[in-house]
Amino acid sequence: MCGIAGVVERGRVPERALVERMSSTLIHRGPDDAGVHIGPEVGLGFRRLAVIDLETGNQPVRNEDGAVVAVFNGEIYNFRELRKQLLAAGHQLHSRGDAEVLVHLYEEYGADLVDHLRGMFAFAIWDGSRSELLLACDPLGEKPLYYADGWRGGGLAFASEAKALLAAGVSREPDLGALAQYLYHLYIPAPSSAFRAIAKLPPGHLLSHRDGRTTLRRYWAPEVRLAPRLEAEHVAGLREHVCDAVAARLVADVPLGAFLSGGIDSACVVAAMREAGADPIHTFTITFPGHAGYDEAAAARSTARHFGTVHHELAAELDVAGGLAAVIEGFDEPFGNPTAILLRSLSAAARPHVTVALSGDGGDELLFGYPRFRGLELARRYHEIVPAPLRALAARASTAIPESSQGHHSRRRAREFLAAGSLDSVAAYGSWIGYFTPQLRAELFGRRPAGESDGAEALISGLFGGVREPGLNELSRVELQSFLPYNVLAYSDRMSMASGLELRAPLVDRALVQYALTMPPELKLRRATTKWALRQAFARELPAHVLRAGKRGLNPPVAAWLAGPAAPLLAELLSPPAVRRRGLLAPEAVSNLLAEQKHGRRDRSLHVWSLMALELWFRMRVDTAQ
Repeated sequence: MCGIAGVVERGRVPERALVERMSSTLIHRGPDDAGVHIGPEVGLGFRRLAVIDLETGNQPVRNEDGAVVAVFNGEIYNFRELRKQLLAAGHQLHSRGDAEVLVHLYEEYGADLVDHLRGMFAFAIWDGSRSELLLACDPLGEKPLYYADGWRGGGLAFASEAKALLAAGVSREPDLGALAQYLYHLYIPAPSSAFRAIAKLPPGHLLSHRDGRTTLRRYWAPEVRLAPRLEAEHVAGLREHVCDAVAARLVADVPLGAFLSGGIDSACVVAAMREAGADPIHTFTITFPGHAGYDEAAAARSTARHFGTVHHELAAELDVAGGLAAVIEGFDEPFGNPTAILLRSLSAAARPHVTVALSGDGGDELLFGYPRFRGLELARRYHEIVPAPLRALAARASTAIPESSQGHHSRRRAREFLAAGSLDSVAAYGSWIGYFTPQLRAELFGRRPAGESDGAEALISGLFGGVREPGLNELSRVELQSFLPYNVLAYSDRMSMASGLELRAPLVDRALVQYALTMPPELKLRRATTKWALRQAFARELPAHVLRAGKRGLNPPVAAWLAGPAAPLLAELLSPPAVRRRGLLAPEAVSNLLAEQKHGRRDRSLHVWSLMALELWFRMRVDTAQ
């Protein structure tokens, strides 16, 4: 795991000091070593976190004649097999790590080298013979890559994080359209970023830059292709793919561990680690003293005892204000999911014990773990059974349902379900996952031009492609291309790398994902049981409490934070004078949200939190340039 940065400047040799300055902003991603390549028209920079091949694994890496140069962030789990193939084909490799295989695979396959990689990666390859830069992002988006096309008039700059591009002089002008997407998702999906001049390379994409022209190509996307297997064969195949994905991610020359909750995904990962012979296994969980509705510590502790791990618990007594600032520092753009703070703290606690940790990320999107999968099934039955006039009446009455801010979300979900009772499946789903509704966004943006807040839901509608009544596998396919890469995997990468910890997610293995999309939906959601096939696949290894457990999730007590340790920061960031000075949002609309939260009329804690993150981002990343 590392940080990469670089520039292409037509007709010039880039300044070494510039590339070093960009790379230095990524030292948290790679505290162990650094490297730079400067040549005609290109500069590549690298910061290293040593995980594999500790002695000879530095970068940039080159082919035999030095014409092909690469920098790489991530891990190639099948590099040993690829290395043998390349040596047999006559290539000369001088290291024992994974990065060097990229330049030689490029010689063999060109841009199609990505079809041969199993791993998480973002890399840049410079082909000096063609004066061409190739950028790539892994299939599911585990590793980030930002770029600024047209840099210095026809060039291109790229980096693992946007802060390195800002260090190269890229404009800090905010993209107000992207901020509208932020208010809807609480994250900004690719290709947009919070900065008008900076884009994100989407998952499963390649970018080519040559002669001042930039082209993008998608090389992989998840597809639903049901396969005719017996039920037992589906379950056995799922187990085989999970165990194989976990075993592949145990390759490291440093200590490994796992993040462990009380749920089934991380428990299956630990079970597969134990089956693969990992020992000792350090496991890490976070606790919430005084907030029982959020705490899974007892269940995680029981799972740890079951598998005989070396277990560590971190109490979430956090510096909330400092944590929010750390999230902005890590993302360089507003990010409204407060779980990021927990990942940052958990990563910091794990880092003294391990350099690599495995997680259960991806299981909910892949195997229907979120309540919205069950909600979509219930909505279909609701439409079939309840006449439209009664559904419309229930939608109007739903506004009277009170909500809880104590970690119990059933009443909020019931209100949202009834409110969407007259909508088709895609529109209902969009209303469930969205935070600031079109009405709230219009109120917040006040009299600003409508175009600046349009398109907030474009990602979701585009992924459904005009289908209004999708199946659950299609919903999973959409989640794998939206919530997973831009929310879950994004905060997992940024917050773990802030502590120099490499986090690996076996449940987003490309082969496992594609296999799961061949399984019929009734094997993933059977009546009210989510992840049914996964529970069957690991029934003999898992403790009974895990097999019975429902979805809770790693969520902090945001409402308690806002009323307690975060209250001074809230008052500073979202006071009417502060909102007026910013000139972006309508002060009255912000004050109304704060009043609803304060008086308990509606749980607006995530709305308030995300607006705090937005204002703090302006202060840390936009105002600083002025």
